[in-house]
Parts: sequence; structure tokens; C-alpha cells
Amino acid sequence: MVSGRYQRGGMGRLPHAVLERFSLYLREAEGRLARGESTVSSQELARALGLTPAQVRKDLGAVGPLGARGVGYRLQPLVAALRHALGTDRRWPMALVGVGQLGRALVRHRGFREQGFCFEAIFDRDPRLVGRRIEGLRIEGVDRLVERIRAAGIRIAVLAVPPEQAQPVASDLVRAGIKGILNFTATALAVPDDVAVVSVDLGFFLEQLTHHIVSMAQPPRRERDSA
Repeated sequence: MVSGRYQRGGMGRLPHAVLERFSLYLREAEGRLARGESTVSSQELARALGLTPAQVRKDLGAVGPLGARGVGYRLQPLVAALRHALGTDRRWPMALVGVGQLGRALVRHRGFREQGFCFEAIFDRDPRLVGRRIEGLRIEGVDRLVERIRAAGIRIAVLAVPPEQAQPVASDLVRAGIKGILNFTATALAVPDDVAVVSVDLGFFLEQLTHHIVSMAQPPRRERDSA
């Protein structure tokens, strides 16, 4: 299981590490633009994101000749180029399978829509939930999943079901024509090579936090070794 990373599938020509940095550049550039700034230098981006200016220039060179010596990067063209590279310069309808507490929170998250990601169909296998509405969307039974997704032309799905349901539902999503799955289950999914899976294991990230907390609380290694 790859936590918070691509499991498989075609993700474009750029390496995954570069795509991750593109998202960081985009967040930083959008924040500066919102604060009324018009340009940013590679040094400023590097300092804000913990990178080197050379790395920033190399990465951003992949999306075109955006920088100008002595000026830096103009923020509006930079944001447009990064959105285009990441595919967020268009609207992406999405499906959600699993309307538990996590699923409901995802549907209600306003940030998705601002980034062009819009839930258009939501599904659950619990008959007590089918027919109810969340954010104006009617919860549908999973028996309608393939038909509904095909009819709507949806290509991205969010999977928030119990682990034992993950693979059967993922197989149905593939049959429906889904090409990208955001997987919130603790299960590695078997999908064709032309289907991308990004698995998000929240426990993984909490483990990274606890590791850093414990490490910072310990004395430096040289002090321990000399004791």
C-alpha cells in the first residue's frame, strides 16, 4: 500500500515527485496572488517550500519559459500554467462510494469545488441511507453505480468504504469507466494499468508526526553514544 501516493496507472509524463512539487508551487502562488502580489522569484519559492532555487527553476521550466531574469515569475501566468499541467484548469465531476462520516465530510468540503472537483453522484450499500440527500445530492444504491457513472461520463471516484468492500467496488468502478480512484481504504487495489490510484492512509501521516515528536524529544545521537 502506498500511502498518499500513486499506486499505479498513467499519471502523465512528469515524475510523481515533480507533480507533488507542482501542487506546492500552485498553493504558494495562489496564496501570494490572493495577497495582491504580482511576481515571485525562484529564491522566494525555494525559501517558502524548503527547496533550492535551482530545483524550482528546473521544475517550472517543464511547463514553459515562465521566468524572466530580474523579474521572476509573474503569478497569474504561473498559476494558469500549473493548473493546466495538473489538469485543474477544467471541471472534474466525481463519484463518491461510501457515505459514512468520512464520505459526508468529503462531500461537504467546499475546497474541492473551488479547485474544479465536483461530486455529481454518491453511492452507498446501506438501504437506510439510499434516498437521503447530502448537499443536494441524492444517495443512490451501489447497484446503480456502473449505469449511473457511465451515463454521467464521470472519470474520478472517491472510495470511502470498509476495507472488505474496497476491491469489489473498485472493480465496478473500473467497469463503469473510472480512470482515477482516490482510495481512503486501508487496502491495495488491483486495477488495470490505465487506472490511477492514489491511496490516502491518514494513519500513515499520523505515524510520521509521532516519529518526529519522539525524535525531537530524544537527545542527539552523539550524546547518547558517548554516555
